[in-house]
Amino acid sequence: MEDQQKTKSQLIDELNKVRQRVSALEESENNLHKSETRYRQIFETNLAIKIIIDPVDGKIVEANQSACQFYGYSLETLISMSITDINMLSDQEVKKKMEKAKKEERHFSNIRHQLASGEIRDVEVYSGPVVIGDSTLLYSIVQDVTERKHAQEALEKSETLLRKIADNYPNSFLSIIEKDFSIGYTAGQEFKKQNLDPKQFIGLSIEDVFGTQTNFVREHYKKTFAGEERSFELHINDQDQYYRAVPLYAEDGTVPRILAVVENITERKKAEQELNMYRDHLEELVEKRTAELKKKMDEQMTTFDLMIGREVRMSELKEAIKKLRAQLERAGITPEANDPLLGE
Repeated sequence: MEDQQKTKSQLIDELNKVRQRVSALEESENNLHKSETRYRQIFETNLAIKIIIDPVDGKIVEANQSACQFYGYSLETLISMSITDINMLSDQEVKKKMEKAKKEERHFSNIRHQLASGEIRDVEVYSGPVVIGDSTLLYSIVQDVTERKHAQEALEKSETLLRKIADNYPNSFLSIIEKDFSIGYTAGQEFKKQNLDPKQFIGLSIEDVFGTQTNFVREHYKKTFAGEERSFELHINDQDQYYRAVPLYAEDGTVPRILAVVENITERKKAEQELNMYRDHLEELVEKRTAELKKKMDEQMTTFDLMIGREVRMSELKEAIKKLRAQLERAGITPEANDPLLGE
């Protein structure tokens, strides 16, 4: 009887344990279902382009709405395709990348994808393995970087052009000043002459470059960002520099950055100072010589005036003698032989 009672008690315990396990499994399954539902909602509605690929054959097994909109295919069409249908790499190269992504926790690649319209877009793909059931698939997030790449290429072309322009300006360099007053780019022959690497200045603030003269430079740059061309001279690092700053307008009319062309005018300033010294010295010599000539001319004019005055007085005296002699003759008076009145 006691053994039967124990057996019955054991059966009840086992039944309770089974119920607990079933309840735990149901709760786990319910949580898993909620998690899967939540994940699917996140996957399907997320703005990021997401696709799930079978690395064995490259088949696209799942894609979200953003992927459908980006590639221009319906979900049914997209999951019937292979990744090689949109990837511009060869099938062999695609397979190598999938194998590498499957082995690694995370894989990044820059590639090109073709849309349903035939347009080719530059994309960055972040891939990693994910286990679903008995299969290991590749979970990929795709980011369209076409515009960014075009902008980067345009920037590189602009930098190349700026470098060529800068290299053709002797004793000069140019800088791109960003809105936050940092140096976005700089190049020029003057760096070579000073044995400096222009790259070490990129990213520096104007405070780092101009120190105590920052406020003076900032005021000019502020006016340039407001659309005004500015020019000014600055003595810095034992150099005399001439700055010309011009606004660089964006398509929307704003000025996100400005261009500063800087010329080392130290030698020119020295030449100007020497020229001014020579000119001052020459002017001093001219003034001195002019004074000497004026003095001599004044002396000569005095002598000349005296000579002219003597001639005039002698002429007047002779005229007076003639008149006096005529009067004496009319009066019947004859001067003695040695009388000065007899002279001419």
